[in-house]
Formats: sequence, structure tokens, C-alpha cells
Amino acid sequence: MLLSDFNRGFGTAYGLTYTNAAGLKDVLRRSVLVIGTNGKIVYRWDVPDPPRLPTADEVLNALRDNAAVA
Repeated sequence: MLLSDFNRGFGTAYGLTYTNAAGLKDVLRRSVLVIGTNGKIVYRWDVPDPPRLPTADEVLNALRDNAAVA
């Protein structure tokens, strides 16, 4: 699922907000999460200003490795 979190409820719940260098609070990090059916994160990639994105293989491997959880 691709999620847009305009109100920052999801990002706040999963600890994805930060204060940027300009002092803006509650800025969301660019993130990729794989969340199991129990609501626990089984794969997490996030940075405030990404130099790169995770590869599709990284995310697919996390999905495969956690197929019993997700």
C-alpha cells in the first residue's frame, strides 16, 4: 500500500517525524515500511533527506523473509 499521511497521524504513531534544519517541526521522513498483520514493523527504511531510495529487491526480500508475519 502506498500511503500519503497529510495529517501526520501514521507518521507520528510510527516515529517518522523530526525537526528539520530550518526548525520546522513534525516533518515526515521519506519512509518504506513493511508492517506485519500484528502492526509491528518488520522492515524499516527512513531518512529525512534520502541520498537514495531502497531498492525493490531490499523491500521484496523483507516481504519474503517475513511472509509468515505479514
